[in-house]
Amino acid sequence: RAQVYYSMKNYKSAIDDLSIIIEAKTARATLLEAVHEWRGKAFFMLGEEAKALDDFNQVQLLKKSFTFSRAEEYIRMFSPGDLET
Repeated sequence: RAQVYYSMKNYKSAIDDLSIIIEAKTARATLLEAVHEWRGKAFFMLGEEAKALDDFNQVQLLKKSFTFSRAEEYIRMFSPGDLET
């Protein structure tokens, strides 16, 4: 449902749904990667870069990979189409 909200540009509702999954602490790491990525993108679209960056870096930590210093770096690397909307 969160992806539908995101595609409708209802970012707040997407964030709310994704936050429920994160707070439940029962999801597998691979699902959590996707949840944090979608929530980070929603935060980014709302202009909340610090929150977006937290989620994007959480994705990278779950992948045991490098982290970013700016949310826009993540978007440019993994979701450049979101910058065109």
